[in-house]
Order: sequence, then structure tokens, then C-alpha cells
Amino acid sequence: MSARPDLVLERLALIADDLGRLRRRLPPETIYTGWLVERLAEHVDVLDAMFRPSAADRYRSNVRFGVDELEAVQTALATVDAEAVVMRRRLRIGAR
Repeated sequence: MSARPDLVLERLALIADDLGRLRRRLPPETIYTGWLVERLAEHVDVLDAMFRPSAADRYRSNVRFGVDELEAVQTALATVDAEAVVMRRRLRIGAR
């Protein structure tokens, strides 16, 4: 049985939301629990990057659909950057 990337990404987004809420609610002096939440957030961030289409994938798709090469590059990079920002917000990476 193989996992569909879109379902995996949806589940990672839900986990990221939960971890973000935990990070916001944990007092800073909660050392072990805070460390564990940090580690889980890092794993979710990596898994998201593994399952999400890369800028190269998006570029090829854009060119295949007739988009100008320069515009295809700019759109692909902007999309990947925007998705990474959304995931980091969900995880509250850099919020503390």
C-alpha cells in the first residue's frame, strides 16, 4: 500500500498545527517536553519537504503547460517559498 502524497501532506499540516499549539502553550521552563516538541516539529518540517513537489517539479509542470521559462522559474520558486513559510508558521518555527 502506498501513501498518496496529498493525503500525507494534509496529515502533516494537521500535525504541524497541533505542534504549533503545543509550542505556544508550553511554558519555556518545560525543558524535556519542549525539547520533544521541537524534535517532532523538525521531523514534520523534513517530511513536508520530502513529500511536497520541489521547485524543479513545479518548473517542469509550468513549462509543460506552456508558461514562459522565466515566468515558470519565478512562479515555481515563489510557490515553494510560500509553502515553506506556511509550514513554518504552522509549526511556529522561529516564533520563540
